[in-house]
Amino acid sequence: MRLAGIWRYPVKSLAGEALARVTLEPGAELPGDRRFALAHGRSNFDPEAPRWLPKSQFLALVRNERLARLECRLDEASGILALRDRESSFAARTVLADATDRTAFGAAVAAWMGAEAMGGVRLVEAPGLAFADVPAKTLTLIGHESLEDFGRASGQAMDARRFRPNLLVEGLPPLEELGWEGRTLAVGGVRFEVLGRVDRCAAIEVDPDTAQRRSGPITALQRLYGHVDMGIYLKTIAGGTISVGDSVALER
Repeated sequence: MRLAGIWRYPVKSLAGEALARVTLEPGAELPGDRRFALAHGRSNFDPEAPRWLPKSQFLALVRNERLARLECRLDEASGILALRDRESSFAARTVLADATDRTAFGAAVAAWMGAEAMGGVRLVEAPGLAFADVPAKTLTLIGHESLEDFGRASGQAMDARRFRPNLLVEGLPPLEELGWEGRTLAVGGVRFEVLGRVDRCAAIEVDPDTAQRRSGPITALQRLYGHVDMGIYLKTIAGGTISVGDSVALER
C-alpha cells in the first residue's frame, strides 16, 4: 500500500488543496484543515466561547451544493483567503487579520449565496478548533480501490473529491479499510489509531465539477453494501512528516 494523495480543506465544505507532504502532531488534525467555516445568519457559533457545533450551523455541501462552484486559496504567508466562482464573475478575498475586511468578505459571500445565507455570513475560526463533522481531532482516509469498486458497481464514477478525504491510499482490496477499527496504521514514520468508519451524508451527492446534486450515491451505498460508510477516521498517535508516495502498512 502507498499514500497516493494528501488534502486539506481550509474552509469547511469548500474545495481542498493537494499537498505533497505535511507534518502531523499527535492528537491533532491535519494542520489548517477545516480551520475556517462560513457561519450562516442563524448560526449559534460564538467566537468568544467557541465549541464544536454540527454542520447544520454552517454553510455546508449537505444543504448548499453551490459551494462546490467555489475555488478556495489560502495563502498562509500573506494571510489572505480568496474565493472564486468557476461559473460567474464572483470573487472575494480577505486579509484575515483585518476584522473590517473579514466582515466585508462575509457580506460578499452572503450576497452570492442569496436566501441560502439565511440573513448573513460570517467567516469564523477559533484556535484549537477544527470545523469537522465530528468533535474529535481526526484525519480521514479512503482507499482508491474502494472508490473504484463503488463507481463500477453504481455505474457512476466516484471522484475522491466527493468524499473529501485527507489521505488517499492505493493498493488494498476494496473496502478493506472499513475493517481496520482499533488497529494501528503506519504511514511513513507516522502512526495512527483507526477510530472507526465514516458514515456518509448527502454531501457526496454533489458533483465537484458541476455543483449539481444527484440523489443516487447514498442510495447506491446502502443498496450495494448494506451501509453508507466509506472511509475511516484516524487519530495521530506518533507524529512526523508524511509525503505522497510513502508506504502504508497495518502494524497490528
